[in-house]
Amino acid sequence: MKKAIGKVLANDLCTGCGICSYFSDEIKIVVSPAGYNRPDITNAPEDPVLEKKFSKVCPGLNLDINSVRKDNYDGIWGQIESINVGYSTNNALRQSGSSGGVISALSNYLVQNNIVDFVINISQGLNLDNVSSLKGKVYDFRESAGSRYSPASPCDLIRKLDLSKKYAFVGKPCDVAAVYQLKQQEPLVANAITHLLSFMCAGTPSFKGTEEIYSKLGVNKENVKSIRYRGNGWPGYTTIVSDQDEEFSMSYNNAWGGILNRHLQTRCKLCVDGIGEFADIVCADAWDCDDNGYPLFEENDGRSLVISRNKIGNDLINNAKLSSNIVLDDFDINTLDKIQPFQFYRRVSIFSRLLAFRFLGLTPPKYKGFDLFKSALKGGLYLNTKSFLGLVARRRKIIKQKSL
Repeated sequence: MKKAIGKVLANDLCTGCGICSYFSDEIKIVVSPAGYNRPDITNAPEDPVLEKKFSKVCPGLNLDINSVRKDNYDGIWGQIESINVGYSTNNALRQSGSSGGVISALSNYLVQNNIVDFVINISQGLNLDNVSSLKGKVYDFRESAGSRYSPASPCDLIRKLDLSKKYAFVGKPCDVAAVYQLKQQEPLVANAITHLLSFMCAGTPSFKGTEEIYSKLGVNKENVKSIRYRGNGWPGYTTIVSDQDEEFSMSYNNAWGGILNRHLQTRCKLCVDGIGEFADIVCADAWDCDDNGYPLFEENDGRSLVISRNKIGNDLINNAKLSSNIVLDDFDINTLDKIQPFQFYRRVSIFSRLLAFRFLGLTPPKYKGFDLFKSALKGGLYLNTKSFLGLVARRRKIIKQKSL
């Protein structure tokens, strides 16, 4: 498998999802010098059968949406079975979640009603990193609620699962895509992981982004006891608690817009699926907008955009609503472009960024069935030319820095 994984690493296309560790105990996920989660393939096996399977699963090499899409597929927003805005009826979950607490509420609903035995998700580790773990009936989902704007590898747990149990999986769109494609290759995994939940994602910052937040707030890394990137409000503040129980906070705009999004990994710049197309349910912020339709980031009671992509997702949200776990209201899909402008921009410009990557002599992932050229036409020539030139300039700058 060294060759296939090495290709991903050489082209800087690793998402850090950890799916490669499913194929061998000898593949370990470690933190790279740049601050991202990456596989250590020093002792990875040379097995052509495993390599072939891995190449069909890894989101750094390949994403194929054809098995998901239907006749009413939307080239910008993917397959949509239903779309609503909602929130958890549990005020504690709603408050602690990034938006309306819907993913936490659905996770809790699944385990409490014996639909799954465990939920696979990410929590804060003892070293302030992100750890994947199994959450069952006795778990308080407030503890893992809220965004984690740093590297996480939830797929690294899949190899260790008891496949006689049932699981729901919560992860970034690339994590969920990896699990979906693994389910296509491994029937036992497909039978065990029954629900895929995701959230719209703008990219994974390195741990260096978090360290910059510490620096801006004047907190020594060694003195940090906990960090919440979002939650406890909507959008919530980035809040650090020191070992002396002092609190330091920064607004969402300053933390994400001013620091974290400048530390995104390369694969995120080429992401075709920040909207969770492979998930059964995907949630996002249902931002309030100003008179010009631009999202406001003022503190408010959280509301989640809730998109069901198939019957599994539709059944889940409807049953959770009937049992009063979540509230759902109608949502006008025609306003989606405005409340999620970054995801719209990403989708209409990805075609030109992939061309730029090839122009630089690099090999981008293979994306199948996403209607990228049609989406590029919606973006227009000016936007895509600007996107193409911007990626070329940034990559040349990175290459120059590495050569120094």
